[in-house]
Amino acid sequence: MAQMHADGLTGPTASSAPSAVCAGCAVATTAPDLLSAVRGQRLCPPCLGRRQARDARRLRRIVLLGGLFGLLLLGRAPAQGYLFLNLAVLLPLASFASLALHELGHALAARLLGFRVYSLTLGAGPSSLGMRLGGVDLMLRGLPVGGFTEAGTRSPRALRARVALFIAAGPLANLLVLAWLAPHGAAGLMARLTGGLAPEPLLLATNALSVVLSLLPCGWPRRADGPTLLAALRGGDAWRAERLAAGWYLAALDAYCNQPLNAASAALADALAAYPTDPRLRRLEGEMAMARQDWPTAISRFADLLDSAEPGEAHWWDALCLARCHAYAQADLALAESLTAAAVAAMPWEPLAVGTRGVVLVAAGRDAEGADLLDQAAGSGLSPVWQAEFGVWQAKALARLGREAEAQGVLARVHVETGTAT
Repeated sequence: MAQMHADGLTGPTASSAPSAVCAGCAVATTAPDLLSAVRGQRLCPPCLGRRQARDARRLRRIVLLGGLFGLLLLGRAPAQGYLFLNLAVLLPLASFASLALHELGHALAARLLGFRVYSLTLGAGPSSLGMRLGGVDLMLRGLPVGGFTEAGTRSPRALRARVALFIAAGPLANLLVLAWLAPHGAAGLMARLTGGLAPEPLLLATNALSVVLSLLPCGWPRRADGPTLLAALRGGDAWRAERLAAGWYLAALDAYCNQPLNAASAALADALAAYPTDPRLRRLEGEMAMARQDWPTAISRFADLLDSAEPGEAHWWDALCLARCHAYAQADLALAESLTAAAVAAMPWEPLAVGTRGVVLVAAGRDAEGADLLDQAAGSGLSPVWQAEFGVWQAKALARLGREAEAQGVLARVHVETGTAT
C-alpha cells in the first residue's frame, strides 16, 4: 500500500474515569480509540504486539516443521510431501514475494514520478530485518500481511495525476505478474501441488489476493490503495495542500533523523516557510527546540498544538512533550503534573508516558513517587536515549532521598546498557 505521510500519536480526550479495558491484559484506559480491534477483541499496543509476535513465531514453526515433515514424506508418500512443502513453505514465501512486488511497484513509480521514497516496509508484526539503503529505510516484518511505501513530493506539478499513478503502481505490479502467470499458473492446481514444487499457482493466488485487498473501497486493510486512489482522483484544493504539506514534512523529518541538527533546522525552516500552520511541522519544530534545549520555544509550540486540538481529540505526544519541557524549565509544574496524569490514564502501557510523569514528579520534588515510576519505565525496553534520560532523573531522586548506593547503581546500569557516560 502507498502511504504519503506520518502523523503523531493522537487519541480521544481523556475522561476522569476509565472507559475501556484491554482484553489481553485487562488494563483500563480513558482513551478507547487507542485500543485496536483484533478478532473481536480490543487490545492495547503491547498486547497487539505480543499477539503479532506470537503469530509470527507460529508461522516460523509451521514453515520449519511443515518443511521437515514434507521432506520426510517425500520418500514414502511424495504427493503428501510436496503438498506440505508447497503449502507450509512456498505459500508464505509467495505471500512475501507478492508484497515485495506490490511495494516495489509503488517505490519504482515514485522515483520515476519525481517523489522521494523514505521507507519501504513488508509485512506486519515484529521487525525481522531492517536497514537503510540509498537513503531509504527498509523493513521486513514477521507476518506476510500488508506493507507500505512512504514517499512524498514538494512539487505541485501535475500532483493529482502523479499521486494517482504512484498509488495505482502497486496493484498494477501484481496485475502484470497475474497476466504473465495466468495462462498456465492455475492449470491442474491440485496435481501440481502434489506432483512437485509449484511456485507459479501460489504466486498467482497471492498476487490476485494482493490486488483485491489493496483495491477494496471500504478502507480495509488500513491505508488500502483503493480509497487513497479515489481520494487522489477526486482531490481538490484541501487535498492538494495536504499532500504537499506532507511532502515538506517528510523531507524535514528525514533531515531531523539522519542529518546534523543545523541542517535539519534549515530544512524545517524551508518547510515552515511553505506551510507555517501545518501541525506536523509545528510539532517537529517543537521537538527540534527540545533537542536544542530551547525550552521557551518548545513550550510555546506544544502549547499551541494542544490549544488548537479539535474537540474529542487529545494530542498525547504533544502533552508529554509539553510536560517534559516544563519539567526541564522548572516552569508550570502543576500543568505538567495534570498533563502527565491524563496521559498515563490514557496510555498506562506506554513507558514514555510513565517515565515522563516520573520526571515531572521529580522536578516537582516528589522524589519517592517519581523514582518508582522511573524504575517502572526503565524495565520496559526503552531506547538508549530514553534510558539515559530517565536514569539520570531517577538517580537524582534517589540521591535526594539519601539512597546514594541505589543512585550509583542506576547510573552504572545506564552506563552499561547505553554505553554513555552519566
